[in-house]
Parts: sequence; C-alpha cells; structure tokens
Amino acid sequence: MNDNYICVVGGINLDLSATSYSIACMEDSNPGKISYSPGGVGRNIAENICRLGEKVSLIAPFGSDEYSKFLIESCNEIGIDLSNSLNFPNENTGMYVCVNDFNGEMLIAISAMDICQKVSPKKLASKLAFINKAKLIVLDANLPEASLVYIAEKSKVPVFADAVSVAKCSKIKKILPKLTLLKANRFEAEALSDIKINSVSDLENAAKALLDTGLKNIIITLGKDGAYFANKNKQGKMPSLKVNVLNVTGCGDAFMSAATVRYLYNQDLEDMVKYGIVAAGLSATHDSAVFPYLSMDMIERHLKDIEY
Repeated sequence: MNDNYICVVGGINLDLSATSYSIACMEDSNPGKISYSPGGVGRNIAENICRLGEKVSLIAPFGSDEYSKFLIESCNEIGIDLSNSLNFPNENTGMYVCVNDFNGEMLIAISAMDICQKVSPKKLASKLAFINKAKLIVLDANLPEASLVYIAEKSKVPVFADAVSVAKCSKIKKILPKLTLLKANRFEAEALSDIKINSVSDLENAAKALLDTGLKNIIITLGKDGAYFANKNKQGKMPSLKVNVLNVTGCGDAFMSAATVRYLYNQDLEDMVKYGIVAAGLSATHDSAVFPYLSMDMIERHLKDIEY
C-alpha cells in the first residue's frame, strides 16, 4: 500500500444484534429479530472510511476461530487493507452482543474483546514505520493503555481517538495532550473530565477541562441531541439529523469516520462535525452497524437537512 492511507488501530469483532418487535419486557423472552454482521469500533471506522473514498489500513487482532475467517473475508470484499493486522492462534475473535428496544435504542450490550489486550507495544513496534507513513492515525480505546501511549508518543502524524465506552475511555487520559481530536459521548466525556454533564454550561466546562490537558479538538456526541464541539478558537452545539431510527449501533463510528475524512480536506472543526452528524444520522436508518450506501456525495447532499 502506498503512503496515501489512513491507519486505524483498534478492535474488530462479530456483532450480534437483537431488536424487540415491541416495548421490551425485562427479565422475559421478547419476540424480535436477531442479526449478525462484522463489527468493532476500529473495523467499523475503517469500513466507513473506505466507503467515503479513502484508502484505509486496519491493524486489529484476529483469533483462530471461524469468526475470524468471516471477518477477514468481509474486510477483503470492502477493500480494507489487513496486511499489518495481528493474528493470535488459539484465541477467540472479539464478539459484541447488543439488545435494542423496538425503536432501535440500545438497552444493554456486552463486549467480549479480551483479545485486544494481546495488542501490546511489543507487537506494535514492528508496525510503527507503517503506521507513521499514514496520513492520519485513528485509535480506539479497545487497545491496552500501554499500546495507546506507545502509538501516541511515537506518532509523527495527527492522531485521532475514539473513547469507545465509559468502561474503557479512562485509558485515553494519558494521551490527551498528544491527540489532534478526541470523540467521546456525553458519558465518556463525564468520565474523562470528572464533570457531570446536564446542561450546555456543563458541556463547556467539560470540554475546557479536556482542552486544558493539551488536547487540540474535542467532539462530544449527544445522541438525538446532536453534538458539542470545541477547540481554542471556537465552540458550538449542532443538532442531529432528523431520521427514522432503526439502530443506533455504529452511529458513533460513522460520525468519527466522516469527521476524520473531512479533516483531510478541511480542518475546520465545525465543518468536520457537520459531516459527522449527517453520517451518524444516515447510519441510524439502517439495521446494521455500517450504512452500506454511505458516500461523501450522499453526506454532502444531506448537509442542508441539518435544522438549526
């Protein structure tokens, strides 16, 4: 692969999604539908970037089970480069199971990503030259803290990071001063800033606390309420795209991907957020974690639909 690529370092897994046909009744069996698809924050970001027209290389851990064969084939079909990914014999490939209410809103999810802990700095050392030839690096917090620190400290190109979850985002604290962009949802931003977010002023205070670490840009996604963004030059809040929601799994990954690709052409944070908002909205209209028809052309056609 030539040097004209984005490098994503993070998780890959099989997604199992269960959605109730009606309002879910807890502690009971609910009629619904179950589907499976390739997933994982790093992998979803890579697929979206690929669909948005950029070359992308994914460094992710693969086990030796049948799931890994399915995931490798799916990446090859899309055009995601796996030449630098990591293989771990006798390990289980990651799996993510989510249960959604009838309206597509997540009720609970379980992430079995223990294999990501095998992605050590020692394993990544042999990949460092390749990583640093990329136009940009995207990290996800499924990686061990030591590995996140290793890449952030050794990188020679802009580094973006996705906080992934409240349980995992604390691993990003040490690398905040090294990041060009952090994307976190409201709850991840609370955990990272130690500020409870209940209002716009809380968003401002949380963002300021994170920017004070040396972080250059912060995007805090707010689900149906849109997203808040800030850097040393500007801040603002943008509404979500009005759509019929089928499934919210993967919306944050779509947001991150579109904002990342837009950065390559326009580094204005507000502009990046516009593209992210539209990509997330489009992703929510499909029942899989990645909207299969996503393109930059489609995003640009929908930019006007953001209602301020």
